[in-house]
Amino acid sequence: MRKLLIISALLTASIVSVAQERKPWFDPWDLYVGPKAGIAYSNLSSLGGDAKIGVNAGVFVESHITERFAVCFDLMYARVGSDNVYHNNVIPNEDGSLPSAGPYYYKFDFLNTQYKLRYYVMKNLNIFTGLHLSRVVKAKSIVNDVESKIKKDIRSGDLLIPFGAEFSFKNLAVEATYHLPVRKLARSERAKTLLGNAKQNLITVTLAYKIQMF
Repeated sequence: MRKLLIISALLTASIVSVAQERKPWFDPWDLYVGPKAGIAYSNLSSLGGDAKIGVNAGVFVESHITERFAVCFDLMYARVGSDNVYHNNVIPNEDGSLPSAGPYYYKFDFLNTQYKLRYYVMKNLNIFTGLHLSRVVKAKSIVNDVESKIKKDIRSGDLLIPFGAEFSFKNLAVEATYHLPVRKLARSERAKTLLGNAKQNLITVTLAYKIQMF
């Protein structure tokens, strides 16, 4: 019995010693900044078009609150849209003629800001969610090689909810995110006729380089 008690005491002491010696993954207010770039895989929902792959690049700032929780701000520029869209409900031209039903190519440039809360499952793996706010920089449609600017026809801003995960190795971090759309894009009556209830479906994959500031 005495031997069993001694062994138990030694095991307990060893566990406590290891726990005390383990350094935390991150300290509060550890600050990381850096560039990030990758691809944006996008499509306009409900239109039946083809997905479009565009550039997604920018910078980020991440600050740790605790060992496992961190807040992150991203400023990104992305090119999204949809290809090979056909419309059955085209709007007649002023002379009464009907424009082409397609294919239409929609191209949008967005300046995106993301506010994310990260939870670190392990030191090199975290999951996150937050808010994704978009501001339209350019918007155009192309049909039969004729380009039309449609920035005034769609909402100036968009709202999405990001869900994703990030895996890091030393200073590099790979992030994959699905952005759940919230708002319809169309604003004008013309856009509502063509785009209907279309929203921005978006998946992004980026590679970041993390630089620790503090």
